[in-house]
Amino acid sequence: MPWVVVIIRRLRHEEHPATIYASQALYSLAIASPAAMKVSTLPTPAWLGLAAGAVIVTIAQLIMTRAYQFMSVSRGSSLQMLLPLATALGGFLFFGETFHPLEIAGALLTLLATWRVVMSR
Repeated sequence: MPWVVVIIRRLRHEEHPATIYASQALYSLAIASPAAMKVSTLPTPAWLGLAAGAVIVTIAQLIMTRAYQFMSVSRGSSLQMLLPLATALGGFLFFGETFHPLEIAGALLTLLATWRVVMSR
């Protein structure tokens, strides 16, 4: 989604990173609210874990939004392309997920393409 990087980069010249993140969070909340109403009651440790995760994600998103001001769109897009691979790696390491050869080939192709974009001038 290179267009997301372009929009955030343009907004960053006019808005504070916290304002950009707040708007993203508000729209995400509006979209997710109908599904959240169907969530069953969770135990307290689960709510604490979700709250801690939300704080970590908020800090990371603010840092990432600020970083888009200083990096090129191609580098920012490349970093975004690596996020699904990092998520898949975490699923493999922590949850024992397995992947088909075609999925592994796609991940390797993504890594190669990202490397080429980052190494090009």
